[in-house]
Amino acid sequence: MSESQSVMGPTLFMFTVIFAAFAMYFEAPVMMFYLVFVRLIYAIFVSIVIDRWKNTLPVLVETSKIRWNRNINGIPVSDTTNALVNLHFKSERELKRAFLTLLIPKAIIVVALAVLAMVNVYQNVDDMINSPLHGISIVVACYILVKVCWVFHLLATLKSSKWYLHNAAFGEDTYYSAYLSLPDTLEPYLIKVFE
Repeated sequence: MSESQSVMGPTLFMFTVIFAAFAMYFEAPVMMFYLVFVRLIYAIFVSIVIDRWKNTLPVLVETSKIRWNRNINGIPVSDTTNALVNLHFKSERELKRAFLTLLIPKAIIVVALAVLAMVNVYQNVDDMINSPLHGISIVVACYILVKVCWVFHLLATLKSSKWYLHNAAFGEDTYYSAYLSLPDTLEPYLIKVFE
């Protein structure tokens, strides 16, 4: 991860949370629901499922250590955390099944939120005429629709196997992991599942 990505990611997320809180004030809570249900609860669900797989299946879980040092009120604070990066399974079929298991609940949640966002837009049509700021529900609906498109893009790449497989020998076994092609880089598929 480059220096600009390490700064822009949390900054963009902070502005997303502020915008979601602002949208809630104008009766468009779906974006905040997305942040709570997908970015928090779903992420915890995925972590629990992956931990269960580690204990029961022949799977390798790739993690990376993230270390940060900050000066908070004159006190130097440092912390190290482990972040999930990718999964490695013994076959491509097991890899597909695992990612399908992770993506189906997310697709259901995001589609339900998209329906809720459309209902919200419909209910706020009269308010949009009186106050253009109520049009924020349209922006929230567009945000959720982009997330729906992203989840279905991930499912389509999963179904059509339009991803890059990497195989690595570990002992006597060969493990497979999936990557998505992005401009100038290959991104681990698991990271994209969390977005």
